[in-house]
Amino acid sequence: LLTKDGTLSISGDASLTSSDSATLETAIANATGHEVSFINGATGYLTSSYASSENVNVYFIDSAVEDASTIAASLPDGATVVYLTAGGDGVAEISSYLASHHNIDSVNIIAHGDDGSLSLGKDLLNSSSLTSTYASQVAAWGNSISSGGCIQLFSCDTANDAKGVSF
Repeated sequence: LLTKDGTLSISGDASLTSSDSATLETAIANATGHEVSFINGATGYLTSSYASSENVNVYFIDSAVEDASTIAASLPDGATVVYLTAGGDGVAEISSYLASHHNIDSVNIIAHGDDGSLSLGKDLLNSSSLTSTYASQVAAWGNSISSGGCIQLFSCDTANDAKGVSF
């Protein structure tokens, strides 16, 4: 969790200041095999940037997802990974990232789900919240997606029945 004051919490027992982030970046890069860089912004997310490729594919992974780093390490070369803060404002974090990135071919969201809903940090996306609470933020994501691009959701149970399929 990278907080607004620049402290990166590693666990409940340890934390590093952003001045020590180079050491942590190296450790994560060695563990995952991918270059990692931390963004110390208002939303407090970190990104792992892979080598450039022809297609721009961004994967937003909720940090609460089990084995998030293993999932990130298995993604295709050229992917960009953005870890959403566990318990944070996931919709705002995605919106903040996408506001400064354009021509993205695919936005991929990996998060916990339940029938007809998707959890992004503390935010719960469902048919109701998508048409009210988060309508304008999610609609703005389209400004960052290339013509013919897509948003893909990866979660357990989101499309379990008709309610989920409708979502």
